[in-house]
Amino acid sequence: MKTLLLFSLLLLIGILSSLSLTATNIIIFKYPGNVIILDCSSKVVFIPKCVTHIEVNVSYVNNGCCRIILSRLPANISFIYRPQGVIKFSEPFNSKIIIELPYCTKIEYINTPPLSFNISNGKIFMTFYSGNVTILYYINEQNRNNIIYNPFLYLSIISTVGSIMIIYKIMKGRSKIEVQTQEIDERDKKIIEAIKSGADNLTKIAELSSLPRTTVYRRVKKLVSLGIINEIRENGKVRYEIKGDKNEKGK
Repeated sequence: MKTLLLFSLLLLIGILSSLSLTATNIIIFKYPGNVIILDCSSKVVFIPKCVTHIEVNVSYVNNGCCRIILSRLPANISFIYRPQGVIKFSEPFNSKIIIELPYCTKIEYINTPPLSFNISNGKIFMTFYSGNVTILYYINEQNRNNIIYNPFLYLSIISTVGSIMIIYKIMKGRSKIEVQTQEIDERDKKIIEAIKSGADNLTKIAELSSLPRTTVYRRVKKLVSLGIINEIRENGKVRYEIKGDKNEKGK
């Protein structure tokens, strides 16, 4: 009885240790077909078909049956795999499989739901913990290049923004002219004529325009804000002149 219990205990320890070892396998697929297997826990490694350029850090034997036999462990393996739209990996030992594909990838079919699915740095990352993974995918390289590298897209954006800015400036100028035309009335015209006649302060403008001083003050401030007349402060005094009047006199 004791012998049977001891044998069962040793068998259980062996099974658990083998599971813990096989769980350390990490298989990484990187588009367009680079595959890396890290920390192999079995000397027999199954690889998919259409594999080229196998590199192993230990000696191995390739028996031509989609598997290689390693001379010792641990070992790291890398090879080039041409999936052509299909990633299929059958591994009799439980392994952690990480699939890395571009963001523009369209997944058509997955036989086993992934443990995790993340998008980071323009790439899709899928993690599986299974010995049998099949993925059908499609990568539209043309669309990705057109979106990122198409110069006509940037030219169209620049031309559109430029057109909007030109239209905005034209409309802004028209609105300013319309505001000036609408807000200038007969009293404003009297003030403008008084300034043209030589009245350069509020008192003289009020005398020549026959308008109250308070009215002249408000109207002059409005004409200054509209950019029709200039307000000049010199030696503690304020005088007014028609905008551009000096340039016209100089001519």
